[in-house]
Formats: sequence, C-alpha cells, structure tokens
Amino acid sequence: AGEQPAVTAQYEALDFSIGRGTGLLGQYFERSAAQGFDNQPVFSRVDSVINFDWYLGSPNPALIRADNFLVRWEGEILAPISGPYQFYASTDDGVRLWVNNELIVDAWVPRPESESSGTINLEKGKRYPIKMEYFEAGGHAVARLLYSTTGIPKQVIPKAQLYPVEWPEPGQRYALFAFPVPASEEVTIKINSWQAELVPYAVFDVQGKLIIRGQWQVLPGSNRFEIPINSWPSGVYQVRLTGKIIKDTLQIIRS
Repeated sequence: AGEQPAVTAQYEALDFSIGRGTGLLGQYFERSAAQGFDNQPVFSRVDSVINFDWYLGSPNPALIRADNFLVRWEGEILAPISGPYQFYASTDDGVRLWVNNELIVDAWVPRPESESSGTINLEKGKRYPIKMEYFEAGGHAVARLLYSTTGIPKQVIPKAQLYPVEWPEPGQRYALFAFPVPASEEVTIKINSWQAELVPYAVFDVQGKLIIRGQWQVLPGSNRFEIPINSWPSGVYQVRLTGKIIKDTLQIIRS
C-alpha cells in the first residue's frame, strides 16, 4: 500500500469538564412520503455549531440532494450559568426544539426564514439533553440555533457548550464516529468504549484496494485516532474495524 503518514492516537478518561464540548451529532436524512427520521441517515457528522445557510445548495452535495432533506441534531448542552434561558431557532423551513426533554419550539411547517423561541430554566454546570429537528422543503435552506440569558447576549450556541450523543447506551459495548465528512487533510475516528481492546483496522478505496492498515489500542473512555488523508485521491473510503468486540465499518470521504 506504500508508505503512509503515521496515525496518531489520543486518550481521554471518562471525565467531563465544563466548556469542553465538540458540538452536536447531526444526522442527515432524505425526506419523502416513504422516508424520514425512522429510516437510516444518509450520513452523520459532529457539527460544532448549528449556524448554517446552505442557500440553494446541499449540506453535502456528494451525499444528499439540495431539497427535501431532514436533519436531527442531538446531544447535551452545558449551562454556563443558572437562570432562565431563551432559545431561538431561525430556520427555513420547519423546526422543532427540545431542551431537557421539553418541547420549547414547535414550528413544523414550510416557511421562509423565520425565528421561533422558547424559554427554560437551567442550572449552572449541569448538562441537559437537547435535540433539534429540521426539514428543508425547497428553495433557500437555513438552520441556526441561538440562546441568551442574563449576562449572555443573544448568540449562536458555542461549540464548547455542546456535547454530541456518542456514548454507548446501556447494554452496548462501544460507539464510534468518523468526522468531518467530507475531509481534506485528516479524518478523526472516535471510539468510545467501556473496555480495552487492541483493534485491527484497515482502510480500502471503492475498488477494494488496501490503502493503510494497522492496530489501535482502545482504552476505556474516549479514544481519538487521526488518519492523514491529504495525499489520497478524492473519493469514498471504508474503514473496517475487526476487533473481537469492536467490529464495524465506517465510511469516510476525501474531498
């Protein structure tokens, strides 16, 4: 497969600190009478903030069309101070927003760019579930999520306050993600696991040609593995993990 740049690894114990978020998990779906949130997403990625103006385009032209798509962003929000928070969802078209499992914005209708808001009390230092669902029917596509509270002016919710849904559910042994999609310089494979394992991996192109292979030492907690891809041709690749416990396939795209 030829000489490749070294793959680097990072490990972070099961410990969360205030203001170290990475964004929300965004799942992107086709929208039709037969397809919606109950189907498998076309692609997923971690979006650092929700502040998108796709104009007449697509969130990812290689994977999803410009009109008639759905997005679900989900994770947790960390409250930097205590008090009543005003959340604002500015979208074209429809949007729903839940904070702490409470529906505070419900504007699930086609509309030009408009802002809807809702209020909820949050306590400093606590993380609360947050979910935003969005649909684009046609034309201009916009999705933004902002907040404000006493001492914090209205602003797009910062990346540091948002944590993606990515930990294994009870009964599951691991959760894994690849981001960004697409990527141009390097791609991060994130493996969150409850136990340690030495995991063989291999990357193949669409013709099945081996690009790179190796092993990752996965430890209990959050593991990040960076794969340099800047020397690869543009296209779609598969990352195959073949551990005894962690056994899965991820798709990455070199832009």
